[in-house]
Amino acid sequence: MGRLIQMLKQNSESGVYPLHMPGHKRAMEWNINPYSYDITEIYGFDDLHEPSGVLDELNGRIAARYGADEAFLTVNGSTSGVLTAISAAVRSGGTILLDRGSHRSAYNAVFLRKLHAEYIYHRTDPETGINTGYSPEDVDKILREKPGIQAVYITSPTYEGVVLDIKKIADTVHGYGIPLIVDAAHGAHLGLSDGFPDNPLNEGADIVIMSLHKTLPVFTQTAVICIKGGLVKSEDIRRYFNIYVSTSPSYLLMASAERCMDFLDSEGRAAFEKYRELLGHFRGECEALKHLYLWKYDGAYDTGKLVICTDKSSLSGAELAGLLRTRYGLEPELTSAKYVIAMTSCMDGARCYERLFAALKEIDSECEGAVDSDSAKGLFDSGRAVKLCEAWETEGKEYIEVPLNEAVGGASADYVYVYPPGVPWLVPGEIITESSVRRIEEYMSGNIEVRGLTKSGGIKILAALQK
Repeated sequence: MGRLIQMLKQNSESGVYPLHMPGHKRAMEWNINPYSYDITEIYGFDDLHEPSGVLDELNGRIAARYGADEAFLTVNGSTSGVLTAISAAVRSGGTILLDRGSHRSAYNAVFLRKLHAEYIYHRTDPETGINTGYSPEDVDKILREKPGIQAVYITSPTYEGVVLDIKKIADTVHGYGIPLIVDAAHGAHLGLSDGFPDNPLNEGADIVIMSLHKTLPVFTQTAVICIKGGLVKSEDIRRYFNIYVSTSPSYLLMASAERCMDFLDSEGRAAFEKYRELLGHFRGECEALKHLYLWKYDGAYDTGKLVICTDKSSLSGAELAGLLRTRYGLEPELTSAKYVIAMTSCMDGARCYERLFAALKEIDSECEGAVDSDSAKGLFDSGRAVKLCEAWETEGKEYIEVPLNEAVGGASADYVYVYPPGVPWLVPGEIITESSVRRIEEYMSGNIEVRGLTKSGGIKILAALQK
């Protein structure tokens, strides 16, 4: 047996509970031999790139579920959806207003299309450093001051579950005659129950990209692009969809999306009602914790994202994640310096919440209060030296490697980020600040892998812009 297969088998049989995506939580029954169902585009099974039969019907079901004019199922995850949406909405070399807390795929689209990106920055929670969004007025100010922007791209919900005021932002953006693109990769469950915020499509967004697999019972890599209104043409979406999405799509992934639609039709209402009940009970229990706590947001947010904060305890986020993993057999989704994210879905049963609360209660009783109460700072305070596409095109030929403590003032030659969530702390061409270096060092000291650094732990800066 190969090593990867052996590892997957051991993980499946270990009893470790997945507090992470995919949303099926390994609980969906499907008694098939995957090899016997794995086909290519044979006669009668339609073509994802020119659907006119069974896959067209599936796209129609998904569109109806979310209230979209049209849906495009993709097997390359939300990444291909983001690339498609931005490419279709903004002309090559044009300008986009981009949420600085966007996933790396949005920056890749900026690079590939040689776009100019104007950034909108999040406010941050002073205790944890969590991004807490921005207002429609913030969006309006940039659009008013920066004429020529062709589309606005935002992320909602965020990885931590913050939901922006999509309706007012959409109204603002449409006042300038341009489309609003929403990366709702973590929001495929929104709008399916009264217990959660509405889906961005119902709030006025023009293009919404959702990873079905993140919060619904669907195989990993299965996502959808939904469009509504006429600001972005369907044929433009299809053109770029055919560029970025594999020409050998997995019928197993697409069938899992159809199975999810069947599940929502037959069991969805009851499943989400139970989900709401379990979440409410769990959150109520956690009020009794003394040092650890669940982060709350004053505005709209996805209560299914359990952000377990450690900043008032003697533990770091990495230490909490380590205890959950090794002592209690609970594998979290994300580890940050001051919090851990446990992702839930409608497929989690009562036992999930019982195990997690029992673990948190015991850990909470053993840890002490915080040694200090230094406030967290936002990650995105870097200026920009050159456009992303110009900076990254020099990669591999015009950069130098320097130690972190000598990088302040230089222009980053690569992305620097933690995965998950894949939101770049530094984008190629951005000036490296003192606070950026401090945050990188904080995560490294907490044994959290920071990607984009050199093997020696240094950083690459553009030689032509060396301070």
